[in-house]
Amino acid sequence: MNDFGVQREGIEIGWLTGNAALDAEVGEDKARTAMKVHDLEVRLPDRIDRTLQPLEGHPEVRVVTEEAPPVLTPYPIELAIDGTRGLRITRNDMTVNATADLAIVYADPDLFLGGRIGIIDGEVDVLGKRFTVEQGIMRFDGSNELNPQVRLIAEHHPEIAGGSPVIVSVTGTLQEPEVTFSTDACPGSGGAVMYLLSSQCTADDPEMAAETEAAEDAYASAMMGAVGAMISAGTSGLGGGLVPRVSVESAGTGSEARVKAGVDVLPSFMRSFVRRVYIQGAGRVGGSTQQDAEGDPTPEDNQDTSSLSPDFLIELYFPYGLVGSGRYAPGRSWGLDLAWEP
Repeated sequence: MNDFGVQREGIEIGWLTGNAALDAEVGEDKARTAMKVHDLEVRLPDRIDRTLQPLEGHPEVRVVTEEAPPVLTPYPIELAIDGTRGLRITRNDMTVNATADLAIVYADPDLFLGGRIGIIDGEVDVLGKRFTVEQGIMRFDGSNELNPQVRLIAEHHPEIAGGSPVIVSVTGTLQEPEVTFSTDACPGSGGAVMYLLSSQCTADDPEMAAETEAAEDAYASAMMGAVGAMISAGTSGLGGGLVPRVSVESAGTGSEARVKAGVDVLPSFMRSFVRRVYIQGAGRVGGSTQQDAEGDPTPEDNQDTSSLSPDFLIELYFPYGLVGSGRYAPGRSWGLDLAWEP
């Protein structure tokens, strides 16, 4: 991959550069894959203060005329990731070198994550101050709740001559972190934060108490935002962002089923003329019995007719509502379409 764009709901969440080896086994009831990362760089969009507005319906509002969606059996995808050779995460406010050893199970709509992401070194900007990451680790318990155990130690070195370094320590979990600051120049976590801001120890100044508490909260929140970005980049770059949307549909009589898996991507060479690319692979798996006009099994039915019949779809979303699509089924059919979807 070279600056390979990854999208979620049509929005780019990162770009991947590097290479890896992938081994996959697709069965009738699940898919098992293993990925060994040789080198990978995850580049994130510049940090912004805006957040997306969710479009889901209000959980307490029920539309009585709305039909319930059909209940489908999830098709699990198991992904084992060996990223011990190294992972590089970059954003306009951070650069981190990390390793990863993860086990991911995706059974639509649930994503289960287990394993660890270790931070080797790196630098993070927190509210205009540059911190050097000394060590860090995030452990996932294998549940579908993205709330890993966190341990991170980073250090800021003042630019003034003779200044004492300020150390920040993050422990606990991502949802309930404990962030503390310390420095030899000033006692207490709040004193360390004010020393970070003013390069002076103001612990004995009562008028600075409220400002100290507010500054400490702001730095703690900003530091956890950086840790969250590392987790998001690590899981997205190592499979989370590329885990496809999977559905399983009944495909007729017997034990046949149709499995569909699709992902949103945006390669760098297409960005000048395409807004979104959707790629989908599908296959009919399982076997069904041959029947005569009366519905009885035929004599040839003693043989196993189980097979995998793949087909592929690619959709290109151009500006001005134009959508181009191409379908291909090896040995069977192909087709091209261009539609206007205002």
